[in-house]
Amino acid sequence: MRRSLAVTTLLWSLSAMAAVYQGIDPDGRVFYSDKPVENARLLDIPAASTPPPVSPGPDRPADAFIGPYTDFEIVTPAQDETIRDDEGRLSISLLLVPALQEGHRLSLEVDGVPARGDLGESMQLELGGLRFGSHRLQAMIQDAAGETIATTVIVHVHLRRPVPAGALP
Repeated sequence: MRRSLAVTTLLWSLSAMAAVYQGIDPDGRVFYSDKPVENARLLDIPAASTPPPVSPGPDRPADAFIGPYTDFEIVTPAQDETIRDDEGRLSISLLLVPALQEGHRLSLEVDGVPARGDLGESMQLELGGLRFGSHRLQAMIQDAAGETIATTVIVHVHLRRPVPAGALP
């Protein structure tokens, strides 16, 4: 599936620029080019005005959409990371490209409940007093009207007590 998505994306991008040729290399592998080469045939690909829709998959889960941004994710903690802290603290770092647009604001939910209201423009947040156990984190961007325009993938994190020295985890 990943290969077919890559080939589709390649063909779409090449077709938007120029002709697309399909050939077979000496090892028998199929290749695509925007230049005519020996033993390659010109493909009839209609020009596209918009990119094909990207389906959810391993690289783009269904529980996220990035709206007008090129990247929006929770960098730390990592997916399924176990954090050991005796006071229930959790440090969260976000990545957003490009920078937050004027009129947009960040928020964070822990287990589906807003955490501390708006984050403003802060990409770093420390939460304290969380219960031990597993939690779901998701960051969101809202526009001036309060509409959600982008979300991160839901990150699952496990908050545990520290392991005493010499004990097995």
